Amino acid sequence: MKKFAFLKSIYHNFYNWLLSPKDKFDQVHLFKVHSMLVITSATGILMWGYAITAYYYINHPSIKYTGFFYAFIHLMAPLVYKYTGSIKKALYTIIIPGGLFQIHYALLTAGFLSPILVWIAILPVITGILSNMKHTIFVSSAVCVVVSVIAYLDLSLGTFTKSYLLAEGVALNHILTAFGMIFLHSGFTISLIQLRKVSEDQLRSRAISKQNLLRVIAHDVTNPITVIKNNIAFLNKHVGVNGHADMYPKIKKKLVATEKSSNTIFNLISSVKEIEAFESGKKQLEIQRVSITQCVDECLDILSDMITEKEITVRILMDDDHIWGIKSVIEHQIICNIVTNTIKFSENKSEILIHSKKVNKEVHLIIKDQGIGIPDYILRKIFDPLASTSRLGTNGEKGTGFGLPIAKRSIGLLGGTLQITSRTSYEYIEDHGTIFKICFQNADYSFLQSIKA
Repeated sequence: MKKFAFLKSIYHNFYNWLLSPKDKFDQVHLFKVHSMLVITSATGILMWGYAITAYYYINHPSIKYTGFFYAFIHLMAPLVYKYTGSIKKALYTIIIPGGLFQIHYALLTAGFLSPILVWIAILPVITGILSNMKHTIFVSSAVCVVVSVIAYLDLSLGTFTKSYLLAEGVALNHILTAFGMIFLHSGFTISLIQLRKVSEDQLRSRAISKQNLLRVIAHDVTNPITVIKNNIAFLNKHVGVNGHADMYPKIKKKLVATEKSSNTIFNLISSVKEIEAFESGKKQLEIQRVSITQCVDECLDILSDMITEKEITVRILMDDDHIWGIKSVIEHQIICNIVTNTIKFSENKSEILIHSKKVNKEVHLIIKDQGIGIPDYILRKIFDPLASTSRLGTNGEKGTGFGLPIAKRSIGLLGGTLQITSRTSYEYIEDHGTIFKICFQNADYSFLQSIKA
């Protein structure tokens, strides 16, 4: 086990050294780099096996040492990728020397009838795994042309009828061909299946990401937009009315609230753009020290009308701890989404407790309500943005089911976690409600790059 762990460590260190930082978020590209290394190693073992066979058992000077040259060039594929950043160039470093060696070997061992010629059929498969349709069609066409020419020269003109392979090497030649073909074709089939899965997962992830971005805008902008609309309606009704001097302080207050909501919308849009740029690989997230108390206070200010309407008491037990993150993301996409959920499913005149505590290198934010709770069948899929988890609140409030998936996603982007425990009112009559535990990274320590996008 120790030897296996040591070899695995060497492989991962070499892999990380090869990989360009700009490609670390492209799952399909990561899979292709892994595949390129595995293919280079597996086909390299076979090429060196054939090179040794050619050296000892093929009685012809043209291949005695050139087999080792082909095999050596073939092994340079990872370095070609490292210094060019191109999987396609690495691919052709694998298949060109491999193809030339197979043809050379076949021409000296019975030509078209040589079992080694079957190896040339593996080249389009390798191309399909590491490249795209265009290159696969090109390599397939080239292979067909080469095999057709060899077949014509051999079967029609008798050019390569003589075999230079000594009798002692025939068995070794067949062993390499038979077992090599079984292992490689099995491996390539598994790789193609896995490539399809990785591609589908990445497409799903990107689709969900785009949906999340749209949902963030549609969901989180609603509250500040509502404030702006109400304030504008108020101003339109009262500004310019004679004999209402007492209204000016109220107008000033409404204008301040309007300006604050406008800033909120701006910050929300900015955070959405930042996340989009991160997920597309264009930039890193700009993580900063953020006051968790300030985020909670501003969130409660935004949701004050909802809290007042249901006469909910919010009890806060917090120190002014600082965490790593993006203020607008923490405030709106995480805390506001969760607090909105607790308000929606709390009974009138109930209590919501918000408190924080430091635990090792984390700051835990606990939000606990006395609401109706979350049934297990919803809790199991509550973070799936494609699942149907929306339901009416205690006062008939409508939901979308997007809030908690957005919160979960945003917490993951900041290297944190979200846990939910819940006791439903029909199972626990006296002691029911939901507890949300958000684990942020403590800004007293260095930020740990543990992105869970």
